[in-house]
Amino acid sequence: MEEVDNIILLTLKQLGTNVEGEVTLKDIPTEVFVEGCARCVNTINGDDALPLKMPRGMSAQFRCGTSLAEACKALGYPEDIGYNTFLYSNETDSRRLLMWLVERLPKEAADESSEVLDPTALLRRAVSSEVRRRLGYFWTPQSTKDGSVSWRGADNSEWHLEGARELHHFHSVTATLPVGAGDATANVSKESKRYFEKFLAPVTSQPPSYRDVNSSLLEANAREYTAAQEWENEWNSFGLASGLSADEYRAKKRQRIRQRMGDKLKLALVRSEDTSRADSDMLTFLAGFEDTGRGESTSFQNREKLQFANEDDATSTQEVPRAATEEELRAQREAEIAELEAELEQLAHGIASMESEVKDFNSNISKLSSQSAEQTAANSEREDAYRVRKQVLDLLPDADENIAKLESVVDASGKRLLTLAAKWEEHRTKLIAEYRKLKALEATAQDETQQQLGVIKRLREEMKQVAEATKAKEALLNRLVAEYEKLNKDVQRSAYTRRTLEIVRSISKQKADIDKVLVDTRALQKDINQLSDKLSRTFTVTDELIFKDAKKDEACRKAYKFLAQLHEGCGLLVHTVEQTGSIMREIRDLEEQIETETHKNMGENLKRLSKDFKTIKKENTSLIAQIKGGSS
Repeated sequence: MEEVDNIILLTLKQLGTNVEGEVTLKDIPTEVFVEGCARCVNTINGDDALPLKMPRGMSAQFRCGTSLAEACKALGYPEDIGYNTFLYSNETDSRRLLMWLVERLPKEAADESSEVLDPTALLRRAVSSEVRRRLGYFWTPQSTKDGSVSWRGADNSEWHLEGARELHHFHSVTATLPVGAGDATANVSKESKRYFEKFLAPVTSQPPSYRDVNSSLLEANAREYTAAQEWENEWNSFGLASGLSADEYRAKKRQRIRQRMGDKLKLALVRSEDTSRADSDMLTFLAGFEDTGRGESTSFQNREKLQFANEDDATSTQEVPRAATEEELRAQREAEIAELEAELEQLAHGIASMESEVKDFNSNISKLSSQSAEQTAANSEREDAYRVRKQVLDLLPDADENIAKLESVVDASGKRLLTLAAKWEEHRTKLIAEYRKLKALEATAQDETQQQLGVIKRLREEMKQVAEATKAKEALLNRLVAEYEKLNKDVQRSAYTRRTLEIVRSISKQKADIDKVLVDTRALQKDINQLSDKLSRTFTVTDELIFKDAKKDEACRKAYKFLAQLHEGCGLLVHTVEQTGSIMREIRDLEEQIETETHKNMGENLKRLSKDFKTIKKENTSLIAQIKGGSS
């Protein structure tokens, strides 16, 4: 039974039961047994109706045990079960009930329980179970909760907080992650490694606020994942069709991007040079108006020159005489300002007129350029017509001779054209045949290329699947190695194998013995039935023969009476033997029941029952006192 107990306890652990240490079903605590049964029943029913923890009050414990017993009966448990099965459990009943529940687990749960789970998988399963449980509850507004506390359980014995706290906006910053940190084959320079090891701040310290760490990591992961997906799609669509390797395709793409950037920069530089040339032309244009209409410098300008001059010049220059009053100085300044405004307005008017003239000149230049192009085309046409007419006029004086020459030239040209046409036809036939051949080869090559691309894509998908399966198997191997390191090394696998083989041989021997006993029993029963039938027939024949002679002979009458008494005595003897056998079987059953009841720890359960009874009496007394105190 030790192997069965280990399987049951392992299943309970993988369902999430808090089984601590080396515990057996003989000394399993009541709380752990109740939790394991509740988890099994909830898994079978697909809900979380039963509480997983034993309540504190005795009355609540009895109700919890009763609800568990009713749930097991509803599932079809064939044995007698009640609250005492959970509150006052024994090894035999516990093993029988847990074996039945484990066998009734659904296939998905059985498959999950057969997995080797690490702490991360157990945490993920606990989180999913809690989320599934909370999704089954009705939503209640926040205002109806007292401090966001929500109670749950059959008797509201457990509570948890609902709602959210410290909400803030999703704000992310660019997080710098070490390149090739988890890949030993990555080609990282020594300078980069030194920067990553000594100067790069941890990712939790890079954002300005600790609240932005999670969002920054999510953003960085999404960026890397998107870049990988885009590269995968580009490589599958364009990279494979190019016939280049991945490194060559990247180098060519990098070169193409650099060339495009260089073209853009050159174009921008040309535009900037044109703009700077136009600006310099405008500055030159404006420089012509620098001293126009200004005349001599004003006293205000003279005062500025005197104020910002060097000290040496200031010592040699005579000071400007101050104005007599502040009013004269203010009037002088206003006059100078009015003069400058007039000059500024005049300059602005001149610039506007110049700009309009420049626009007119530009429009006239474009018109003249188009007209010049038209005139140039017309002149070239006229020159061609003139040349033809001149040649015709030169041929007019000797018309007959020139006509004969032209006819001979035309005939020679016609023959040459026919010869060239025959040669071209021959050459064209060869070219067409070669073209068709090359086209067929190209179509075949394209088909082969498409087939190879399909094979490459399929191989890449298979490589991905194999890589994922390899990662999963490596994780499983690491978990198995960790569990193997935790196992007891004193007991070897050969011992388990030898023990298994011994159990198999023992079972085979017991099965052979049972089959032998069954064969002997069937043969004995067959002999008994045959003898019983033979005895019955013999008695019937003897009875008939003696009964016929008993009417005439007194000795035969006495023999008939002795025969009847002998038959009755034999029947009683057989009945007595049968009763003895049934009594012996009942005695063996009673002995087995006595042994079973002995293993149930009835004395200890009786002590616990007495203690619980006293606790219930105390609770009832306190409740009665509270009721009386409340009524008074």
